[in-house]
Amino acid sequence: MEIVSKETMQAVESAMRYRTEYAVPKVTTQQEYVLASDALKEIKSRGKQLDDLRRSMTKPLDDSKAQIMDFFRKPADALAGAEKAIKIAMIRFQQEQERERLAEIRRQEEDRRLEQEILGEMAQEAAQAGDAEAERELVEQKQEAAAIPVVAPTPASKVDGIATRKVWKWRLINIAKVPREYLTLNEV
Repeated sequence: MEIVSKETMQAVESAMRYRTEYAVPKVTTQQEYVLASDALKEIKSRGKQLDDLRRSMTKPLDDSKAQIMDFFRKPADALAGAEKAIKIAMIRFQQEQERERLAEIRRQEEDRRLEQEILGEMAQEAAQAGDAEAERELVEQKQEAAAIPVVAPTPASKVDGIATRKVWKWRLINIAKVPREYLTLNEV
């Protein structure tokens, strides 16, 4: 099977001859100017002919490619939809885990604050009762309670091959509040 026809080969050879023939064109007179104009018209015509031949050869390939792309579009879209749904579910899970983790931290901090408050009140009562030893012991317990770190639950475990990142977004509300050194011209 011959990929390139004789007609196409002749058109290609003709185009190559034009490049050789007009490698260094010389236009110094009106007559040469007119001849150059005619040659330019002929070259443009040959270029269109060559482009038409190329398109006649590539059109079946382009059509085949379009059919193949159409064939795979639906399953690719289905996979993309499934991927998006799974990512949304995973992000919701991460957000819920983070919300629960922060709630636990707040609960522990509130428990610690209440414990310190109660120990402080008990120390005041001991001081009013004149029991210096009990007051000192309660103040120490209050200080120890303040020093105990809050133990945050660990976030959801990482899975190999899966990574998430936070995408920060912003919206300009009042341009007057933006410092001048951060304003730049849009050069595009």
